[in-house]
Amino acid sequence: MKYFYWDFAIGIGAGALIACVSAWAVPGNIHPLAAMFLGGLCGMVVQSFLSIVLLPIFGAFEVMIPLHIIGMLAGMLGGMAASIQNAPAYYILSAGAATGFGVALIVFLSNRKLTRAA
Repeated sequence: MKYFYWDFAIGIGAGALIACVSAWAVPGNIHPLAAMFLGGLCGMVVQSFLSIVLLPIFGAFEVMIPLHIIGMLAGMLGGMAASIQNAPAYYILSAGAATGFGVALIVFLSNRKLTRAA
């Protein structure tokens, strides 16, 4: 419970960052399915760097499990958004942040359920 708010802040920030980087890195003139695949790969690369930076500070469970899921989902979302013409950047950031918050919430609730059951 020590890092309760940081877990959600990391999820929201990582989701927004990964979606933005994926949308920036994926060219907009390719097929949406290929954009989703490239965005997912880009998201995995970004989450690997974030894991290396955040792991010593916050611990493995609070960082690695949510970031791996966020990296894939927000990366695919950012890649698909890059293939949409005239998609505003704040939509991509908001969708990535919402994805990060949702994943952080699911991980938090599952951890709470598992620790209370034991």
